[in-house]
Amino acid sequence: MTLFLHKFSNSLFIFLSCLFFISILPAEIYAKEVIYHLNIAKGPVNVTGETIEAITINGQMSGPTLVFTEGDTAVMKVTNTMPVPATIHWHGLLVPNAVDGVPYVTTLPALPGKTEIYRFPPIQTGTYWYHSHFGLQEQYGLKGTIVIKPKKMKENTPKDIVLSIGDWNNEVPSHSLRSLKRNSPYFTLKKIKCRASLVPLKAKVLVI
Repeated sequence: MTLFLHKFSNSLFIFLSCLFFISILPAEIYAKEVIYHLNIAKGPVNVTGETIEAITINGQMSGPTLVFTEGDTAVMKVTNTMPVPATIHWHGLLVPNAVDGVPYVTTLPALPGKTEIYRFPPIQTGTYWYHSHFGLQEQYGLKGTIVIKPKKMKENTPKDIVLSIGDWNNEVPSHSLRSLKRNSPYFTLKKIKCRASLVPLKAKVLVI
């Protein structure tokens, strides 16, 4: 009887030790990984009826909507095929500094031809967006949306509709910035012309 109790005590101790070890592991070790491959490239886009070169992600502008569930581990493998560096900032998300995506402040940019991996556990829920903080690349089209669903969804919860809306012109972004800094009336005149011609609104809609 004494031998049995001794073996039982040892087994119970080992079992409880394993449970304690698992409980102190970081959540991302056993969380589900959701992996996205994002390919940044220059490519043709047509927003106004005229085709120009802009920045695309996986061949589209804006980029794909990244969908996660609370508790997942987000993994973004970002490949930069452009001849200049690029970064992605996860706007509004609480992430480690090393993957925050602000070039030369918190994160080194992805160099031409290189792939950078951004990995972090989403600890919030809601709708957010991602974009570049490098050389007006956001204005060239390097941006997209993020949806993080709560771990427990209420019954009969309506589906989310992600609507990405942004202003756009075919000018080189650095030229637009220079005109704005000079307080030039150029874009006011363009806006009046655009309003008069009733250019239709173009939006990307994703139902999740």
